[in-house]
Amino acid sequence: MVSDQGARRRPLPERAARLWALAGGVVLVAVMAVTGTSIVLDLAIRRPITGDFELTQLGCAIAVFAFLPFAQLMRAHVSVDLFIQALRPGVQRGLDRVVDVLMAGFALLLLWRMSLGFLGYYATDYPEVTPILQIPVWWAFPPILVSLALWAAVAGWMAAGGRPAAGIDDEAAMPGGAGGH
Repeated sequence: MVSDQGARRRPLPERAARLWALAGGVVLVAVMAVTGTSIVLDLAIRRPITGDFELTQLGCAIAVFAFLPFAQLMRAHVSVDLFIQALRPGVQRGLDRVVDVLMAGFALLLLWRMSLGFLGYYATDYPEVTPILQIPVWWAFPPILVSLALWAAVAGWMAAGGRPAAGIDDEAAMPGGAGGH
């Protein structure tokens, strides 16, 4: 487990990515609670939570995007390490930087396109809402846009040579030291 003193020494991009992933985890736990409660209510009294699948859909989208900056920080995105393992460490670090630049660019591309999508849902005279609960679809966009901006910032920071604080291992990888992969 990482001490509080060690957490204070972490670079800002790392702290932000960890906290944002933790927030995504809270959203995911809330989604699980709604889903579980709905199942129990359906089994017990044949009255599930109305619109539970809509809440699940929006919550899961928010949670998945919230995990992207932390996945970047931990280099947990899908990669093909089989070929890279044979290269010298300096070449591996160079490839890591190239990938970081590409990931920052991809995150910025998604941020741009999702921003346009957000404006399309938000600034229309006929905003789209979920069918049952009538939740405006645009409500999911602000946390997703924050996630993408943070992902781009973390990837850019890593491309510029930033690295997570020393001592990160699988046991301390998750916020609160809950364990890793």
